Amino acid sequence: MSIVLCGPPCSGKSTIGPLLAKHLGRPFVDTDTLIETLNEKEVGCYQTCREIYLERGEAHFRDIEKQALRPIDPDDPTVIALGGGVLDGSHLGTVVYLRTSFEILWDRVQKNPKLPSYLDPENPKQGFSEHIAQRIEAYEAMADFFVDTDTLSPEDIVSKIEELMNDGSQ
Repeated sequence: MSIVLCGPPCSGKSTIGPLLAKHLGRPFVDTDTLIETLNEKEVGCYQTCREIYLERGEAHFRDIEKQALRPIDPDDPTVIALGGGVLDGSHLGTVVYLRTSFEILWDRVQKNPKLPSYLDPENPKQGFSEHIAQRIEAYEAMADFFVDTDTLSPEDIVSKIEELMNDGSQ
């Protein structure tokens, strides 16, 4: 069964995913990469998720995100990083929510040279706070397991996920 990592932007999905996949001997899939690849096939040039979102809009971005998720088989033993999106009823496997405090998320966002595309450049912190608040309920609703990441190293998070999966017989 697939392990799906979800959480807000900068919660560690793209860091933890490859580590977990390597530790478990499974392939790793990052949905952001799938989105960028599908979009490149459609428009004929490479664009980052940020560029797709800014230039083509959220509705188009979410449509490509859904297309990217369709071929994923939840029964395949894969580790999937779900980008910053939420599942819309799709079942891709056992979902682990990387729960991270707003303060840590905001600190990580600020270290990125490019702010997420959905943020208002005039008040990015407030916009980020609102964005996270809108999604927390969805992350919690779709999660089979929660991992509080604030005080854990990436290796500790991987160990915690493996422990949860073993205890849950997944």
